[in-house]
Amino acid sequence: MEVAFEPYKKISFQSYLPYESVEEFANFIACGIPPNAIAQTRLFWANGVLFRWFNHPPAEAVVKETLNGHLILTTLNSRQCQNIRMKSESQLDH
Repeated sequence: MEVAFEPYKKISFQSYLPYESVEEFANFIACGIPPNAIAQTRLFWANGVLFRWFNHPPAEAVVKETLNGHLILTTLNSRQCQNIRMKSESQLDH
C-alpha cells in the first residue's frame, strides 16, 4: 500500500481578522456565546500562531480547487499573524 502526503500548494482566504493578544482573541470568541451556554470552538496552533478558520460550504468549484491543491477559506482569525508572509494574487508564482 502506498501512502502519500500531498500538502496544499496554495491557501487563500477572503477575510482576515488579526488580534493583538490571546486575551482579545478569546474575548471575541466568547462574545458570541450566550451566558450559561455550553459552547465549543476549534483553535489551531502552528509555528507560534494561534488561529481558527472557516471554509466555504462544499460546492463543485470549491471541491475542484481543493483537489487541485488550492484551499480556499472564507475567514482566518488569528493572534498576530506576523509569521505568515502574505502575497496578493498578482505576487503569486504561477
